Amino acid sequence: GSVAVRWVPAAGLDSLVDHGIRLLGKGESTLGIVLLRSALARMPDNPLILQNLGMALGNRGELAEALALLGRKTALNPDDAEGWIALGVALAKSGDVENAIKALSRSVELEPDNGYGHLNLGGLLIRRSADAGMRHLEKAAKLLPKNTAAQLNWGLALLESGQPEEADAALKRTIEIAPLSE
Repeated sequence: GSVAVRWVPAAGLDSLVDHGIRLLGKGESTLGIVLLRSALARMPDNPLILQNLGMALGNRGELAEALALLGRKTALNPDDAEGWIALGVALAKSGDVENAIKALSRSVELEPDNGYGHLNLGGLLIRRSADAGMRHLEKAAKLLPKNTAAQLNWGLALLESGQPEEADAALKRTIEIAPLSE
């Protein structure tokens, strides 16, 4: 029965962006997305907004808008590995595996010690080239020793490649990290 209108001065936009990002981190994506969209209207080239809003929309399946935002972020900041990872993940979700591999490859070129780039790239490559996928998954497991996805994917890849003893170690690490997970 009512409408609340609030005016945010330009100087307050940074705190609006920070608040929107914090909400996304807490799992309150609906309000976080609303705040980031509002800020985007005033700051269309802000890399924090483009990255976080693009990732949030990609997680909700709004892939066309996510791809547009993340594509703009990588165009504005072509040397930012995190942007390429986010774009690669969104491309993979949209079914564009070829371009996802290109984006994720770019991310690991830019930042060879970013485990998330290796994890996502390895996950895509393992289906095409076991050797290439294994190299990236192994690197991800080493760079992300407490990440369940990195340890689980590395363990499963080892198991698939006929290395059950090595797989056991990685899979046991996964259980140690998250004993109550599936």
